[in-house]
Amino acid sequence: MVPKLGEFLVKRGAITEAQVRAALEAQRSSGKPFGLLAEEMFGVDPSAVVAAWTEQYELWTGTVQLDDERPQQAALQTLTHRQAWQFRVLPLSFELRTLRLCTDRASLPRALRFCCHQVGPECYFVLTSAQELDRGLRRYFPMDGAERLAQALT
Repeated sequence: MVPKLGEFLVKRGAITEAQVRAALEAQRSSGKPFGLLAEEMFGVDPSAVVAAWTEQYELWTGTVQLDDERPQQAALQTLTHRQAWQFRVLPLSFELRTLRLCTDRASLPRALRFCCHQVGPECYFVLTSAQELDRGLRRYFPMDGAERLAQALT
């Protein structure tokens, strides 16, 4: 079982177990996301929440070695070359009607926001290293100036 977000924040020293219980109680009555409550109630740095959430997400979905992947042509066609580089996203495959995409840890929050708005809710991410993602983007989405674009956006 994947630990809850509060457990990751406790492990990182961003919040105490008593604060987790208080945030969970507030969540039951407000319906707000746990991370937002931790920020509002206890001043937890948003970057700590994002880092904890990313670690949790990685345990849910896992990591991949892109050398072992063969992206489907239909998946690759869901993004333009610029979008792939700008948001550091490599589409891999369709599983039923769900698009499986790859990004790296640092790019996950931005890539997820982009794909939820552009691709729709029928997608999920797996993670790889930044170096492997760069190699995959160069292979499947070659574009002059792409690496400069990616560096400028980070």
